Amino acid sequence: GGFWETQDKHLECAEGILRNALKNCENGLYFVNTEKRFWNFYEWRGELERLNERIQLPWNLYLYEALKAYAEMLRSCKKSNQAEEFENLYTNLGKNIESFFRDGNIYSILTPGQAEHSYKLMQYLMLANNLIPEKRKANLYDAILSGNLLETTSANTYFLMEALMSCRFPQGMFC
Repeated sequence: GGFWETQDKHLECAEGILRNALKNCENGLYFVNTEKRFWNFYEWRGELERLNERIQLPWNLYLYEALKAYAEMLRSCKKSNQAEEFENLYTNLGKNIESFFRDGNIYSILTPGQAEHSYKLMQYLMLANNLIPEKRKANLYDAILSGNLLETTSANTYFLMEALMSCRFPQGMFC
């Protein structure tokens, strides 16, 4: 069938996946909590393949983006009550992400206070998802330009562009 005949089936599947993921939240953050090894496809360098013994920023950003996309799908299908529920879920997750992973002026991939987990990419993703409070943005821009964060690979240029397009950077920042 066409879109209208299949949309509810797809929405039901997506909701099942998201609700299953939400069962793995601890203290308002997603925790994979498994002995299986996962590969984090946001970044190709550093500590990528690891047992999931800690809450990680990328997994929480994946869930944030999925919840937001699903809420937008529900809105477009005129399912306002369900959309509002998922908007609240991603909004709360976003606040938890920002406060838990903040490490001074930057955002750490794992545990704040460990420079080896401070990737430029994570800063770009936080900016692209509009999760940085306005009062913290200037210091984050300085941190990005400082040369102290782990560089991203060219495969992540997309996320840098998303960050650039979603924010108003200070004039001359990249000149």
